[in-house]
Amino acid sequence: MPEPLLHFAVTFTLAKTRYDLKWSIILGIIGLIPDLDVIIRIHRWATHSIILVTLAITPIYLLARRKSDWVRWIVVASYLAVTGHILLDLFQAYTPILYPLTTYIYQIKLELGVIIQGGISPQINMGISAIPNQFTQFQSLDAPIFTSQGFIISTILIVMSILLTTDKEKFRERVARIGI
Repeated sequence: MPEPLLHFAVTFTLAKTRYDLKWSIILGIIGLIPDLDVIIRIHRWATHSIILVTLAITPIYLLARRKSDWVRWIVVASYLAVTGHILLDLFQAYTPILYPLTTYIYQIKLELGVIIQGGISPQINMGISAIPNQFTQFQSLDAPIFTSQGFIISTILIVMSILLTTDKEKFRERVARIGI
């Protein structure tokens, strides 16, 4: 699974293109909701199902339709944050994306490499795998909050999204105030 910091950073970065810092942070946190299944000690459970997430968000969206455009966009952005998390996991590990329509869990592999030996030979590895799932509780879970690569990717995403969406004039004023 992509580590939680990376899930947060991807959602935060996408949200920052439309929302302010506060709402981008909130949406980044909402993007972590699927991993709350660890509380019941069954990781990648119903919270990782696009079907169930869609069923859960539909009545919320229908209620939000009566509200302002802004409220509707927050509901849609929350849905995209959660489904984005699920899709990231789908490319990393087996995920019950279609539960309860099927009890199989799926993983998508997509890799491109190259062998250079007397010429250049691209190596493409792609496919969808499915195995039966049995939701069972784990005794322990050893999972990183972030890895070295996830940390630097998350840092770059977060910092760049803040810098690129900050009002340039206000940014110059802040920098001048602190004397950089």
